[in-house]
Amino acid sequence: MNGHVEIHSIGELSVGDEFSFTQIITESMVDAFAALTGDVSPLHMHADFAKDRGFEGRVVHGLLLGGLVSRLIGVHCPGESALLHSMQLKFTAPAYLDDKLLVSATIDHVSTESNVLTLKASIKRLQDNKILCSAKVQVGFTQSTFSEG
Repeated sequence: MNGHVEIHSIGELSVGDEFSFTQIITESMVDAFAALTGDVSPLHMHADFAKDRGFEGRVVHGLLLGGLVSRLIGVHCPGESALLHSMQLKFTAPAYLDDKLLVSATIDHVSTESNVLTLKASIKRLQDNKILCSAKVQVGFTQSTFSEG
């Protein structure tokens, strides 16, 4: 990640605008998420445990995927001025280590009166084009209090 955050005002965004990025899920990401949250469920931490329960291997935390949707909002759309109001997530298939994911969103509604966007987001595993997660996200815009000078 290069640290670049996009800057979009509500006035320049329209219904149908699309934003996306790709991410490969690494073991270190899952380990760091477990350490940060304390969610060390064996389903997430031990491949043999997960396989005994019918999964291909360690199952990626659902809210790590939710964090990728948050990244899409805070870095890409609207970016710098984003204020996440709500996120409804629906998980339809598990994500695993080394999965290459496409995290994408389309603007579904723009309200310039209330300064709010609604987006439909999804996370797709690129190896098999399977949708792993879908989301409805409501985003507001922060007011700038920073002035250069």
